[in-house]
Amino acid sequence: MAIATHTAAPAVTQDRAPVLEIRDLNASFYTRRGEVHAVRDVSFSLRQGETLALVGESGSGKTATAMSILRMLPGKARVNSGEIIFEGQDLLQLSQR
Repeated sequence: MAIATHTAAPAVTQDRAPVLEIRDLNASFYTRRGEVHAVRDVSFSLRQGETLALVGESGSGKTATAMSILRMLPGKARVNSGEIIFEGQDLLQLSQR
């Protein structure tokens, strides 16, 4: 999986803190055959005015990364480690509610 960003106004956005910051994100699916590592050590940041693209082959972890950030992984999956910081708050430290 590759991560690419595009900044609409570089001079404005470079001085701002990231709106979304992902640090060393790891997520797995648990199956009868064992653990499947779907997301491994993904890190990126996104500032206001930037566009982010996750690009990769089928099965490379794009959807699992997005679902991890949204905390919408299916029942047999979980985020194992990392940080998902949205506007300064680590979403993984919040309750599901």
